[in-house]
Amino acid sequence: MDYKEVKETIDRIVKSIKKGNYSVSYDEPNNIICCTAPNGRTFYKVESLDDARSSTDFGSCTVDVEGMSFRCDWEYGEYDSNFFDEMDDQYELSDGSCYSKEELIDIVVDAFNTRRDIFFGEYSDTDSQMDIYAEINHIKNPEYYWWEDEECPVDIDNGWYTEPKECDYGTVFYNHRKYYLVQEPNNKDGEQLLAVHCKEKPDDRYHYKTVLLKVLYGKNGRIKVSSCEESDEIYDADSGFTRLP
Repeated sequence: MDYKEVKETIDRIVKSIKKGNYSVSYDEPNNIICCTAPNGRTFYKVESLDDARSSTDFGSCTVDVEGMSFRCDWEYGEYDSNFFDEMDDQYELSDGSCYSKEELIDIVVDAFNTRRDIFFGEYSDTDSQMDIYAEINHIKNPEYYWWEDEECPVDIDNGWYTEPKECDYGTVFYNHRKYYLVQEPNNKDGEQLLAVHCKEKPDDRYHYKTVLLKVLYGKNGRIKVSSCEESDEIYDADSGFTRLP
């Protein structure tokens, strides 16, 4: 393909892009997971799927214009097109000017990047991956985390969790307030049992604050609470056990 043919084709592509006469499609990254935090809000995790049996696919963008297809791999920002493959590495014109293949490709890519729905570039770090995912899915201001970050919330859609009310240790009342026991009673008068107030909300790690209830046992085995005080321990819904933070 000589320079004249290449230039005419590029001019047609740029003109069609400016007019919006193209179609665009995406292969989304496979390592961004939509999750639900313990309080019910939506957040996203960006994971690494690279192991012996799987790998991270960063996704890609494909533009079809003027009967040709152009694809950009988002991991490295590399371009793929039969049109680019047919170009010579360099074109020397009769007036002494010279154009490299890379310069001509840049003209096409620059035209692509004038459009808000075309993404030709490298999107492989956590922030840029999430930016591109949010753009193509029309998500505004997403909350997201790298999956190994300590701040990353627990995803309640992916795992088994035991809420305080599901511990089956009993429900008790004190000063007209309901508590769920998260520690098994030993039927000993005066013992202190860890409990969670019925309206207590978990944090992002699915941890609940607890209180210590001093209890007495009636003849029928019914528990009566004689006092309540703050506790330093938390109830972990992930493990189903109480522990120090």
